[in-house]
Amino acid sequence: LLTYAIALEQGITKGFHAHLTLVINRSKHKSDYKIAEGVIDKWKEITFDKGFGRNINTTANKENYEKQGRLGIGDIRRTTPEQGNNALGAVAYLSDPDKYEQSLLVKPRGRKTFYKGDY
Repeated sequence: LLTYAIALEQGITKGFHAHLTLVINRSKHKSDYKIAEGVIDKWKEITFDKGFGRNINTTANKENYEKQGRLGIGDIRRTTPEQGNNALGAVAYLSDPDKYEQSLLVKPRGRKTFYKGDY
């Protein structure tokens, strides 16, 4: 794991939820999809099957983003600057102030709603 970002939100229809971004070393891990599935499985275990997750790292999502020129998930290569910019855009979604309608209705005292790795 190179770094991470977590945003806690509370939407009208989704209720309390979190968005998680993991940045991993591709030379050590071959499948971002499988890693995301493993995180979801662990979350289900931690929440005694009350929690769930959605893995956006599917082939269909990646193909769709690529057609739109917005591919910023999955295998991002340093040699393709637009992929890096798109990845930054995907992560920026986590801290977008325009998502005000999803801010927490009640914020736990002394807690943040956005966490990131300091690597």
